[in-house]
Amino acid sequence: MEYPELIRFFAAHKVKDIQNVREYEEYCERNLESFAFRSARHEVEVAKQTIEERLDAQATATLQVSQALKLLESRRGLDFDLYHELISAGYKAGWSPEQQKYYDHAARIVRSGNYFFLSFTSRAPAGPGDKRVNRRYWYFIRNKIQRATAGDRRERNLLADAIDLMLRDEFLEGFYYKRHDNDNSIVERKLRDACQSCLVFVQLVDNAMFRPPKAPNYCEFEYRHALEFISQVEGTIEHRTVFLVTEKEPQDLPDPDAVFAGYSDWLKYILSKSAVYLPPVEEYDRTAIDELKAKLAGVVAQVKQARKNLLEKAPG
Repeated sequence: MEYPELIRFFAAHKVKDIQNVREYEEYCERNLESFAFRSARHEVEVAKQTIEERLDAQATATLQVSQALKLLESRRGLDFDLYHELISAGYKAGWSPEQQKYYDHAARIVRSGNYFFLSFTSRAPAGPGDKRVNRRYWYFIRNKIQRATAGDRRERNLLADAIDLMLRDEFLEGFYYKRHDNDNSIVERKLRDACQSCLVFVQLVDNAMFRPPKAPNYCEFEYRHALEFISQVEGTIEHRTVFLVTEKEPQDLPDPDAVFAGYSDWLKYILSKSAVYLPPVEEYDRTAIDELKAKLAGVVAQVKQARKNLLEKAPG
């Protein structure tokens, strides 16, 4: 902000006491004729008052961290940075190293709003007609996407579109980069930034992802960067990684020892996890569609619970 000294003063003193701080009084006298200063001072004072009301009433540092994160979420898209700076400068030093690390990690997620990162591929076997994943799940997709064009069915991964809609219908914000046809350096920067600020990494796994690379494999890129970020907080990986496999069972995935060597560990990791397998719905079958919806609803619930845990389960 234009007057960063205000952060220092208000972080070090309570609102009710700051008028008695001589250095602060002198600072105000030097700047009081500026409307911008008076406006900034009011903004900082209101923010600090709100922070004090929410954080000072907490009985433990753990509860303080949780309240700080909830407050930051309420200010996202407004004056998040102001609140974050005041909390970091005024309260963070009183928390344990583990709590400080957790707060920094969680605040980055809250700032981004990436409560999920949906990773998918548009790769498919060559041939005419609709994309394979769209044919295999069409009777589920059409429940969610009413106006898919013939071009969409040939070019897009409409199952990924449908899953994104299910998440957003539950007021879950996240990152879903529908097209990767820009300059590679721009795409990679956007994907890296989103992976390194996501809460739950959801990857829609398709066998086409593991073909030898002829172009950048963004699914692998996303997997490695997201796990690197998630693993910074101990004990969270299992609940913050979800693999949705577009096959009936693990045996339908490729043999990890027979795929491109650079992908073998990635595929083994997927096979080692409790992945969600999505049996295809190539023909109309109400029972199968409902089963698929239930599985995906479980994933939505997992993301919602992860968001709740992020805000409420700071380390003690």
